[in-house]
Amino acid sequence: MKIWIVILLVSISCPVQGNALEPGISSEIDKLTELIRSSPCRFNRNGTWYSSSEAAEHITKKYRYFLSKDLIKSSEDFIEYAATKSSLSGNYYLVSCLNDETVKCADWLKSELKKIRQMTPQLDSLR
Repeated sequence: MKIWIVILLVSISCPVQGNALEPGISSEIDKLTELIRSSPCRFNRNGTWYSSSEAAEHITKKYRYFLSKDLIKSSEDFIEYAATKSSLSGNYYLVSCLNDETVKCADWLKSELKKIRQMTPQLDSLR
């Protein structure tokens, strides 16, 4: 009986990794995560403002969880599952950068993803 409890605890604490993402998608997600981490922005989650590094840490944890559930297949999935709203309360994450207005984090990241994708062909042509 004890062995089954140990197996159950290990399986819960060590989620199975879902399918690996294509390198391009993984690179976009890494860039979005680094953008969050290095930005001068503040992030609001459930009514509390957090620093960019705290927000990146939280979003990365959510990303890993949803990736392990095999729900992340694209950068848009990353934004939808990990960076749009609280899984518990349903409240949208907000971002405020310097003197800019407060916007939904998902909208901000979708805009930044477009910029990343516009830069990618230029970077490829320089190689």
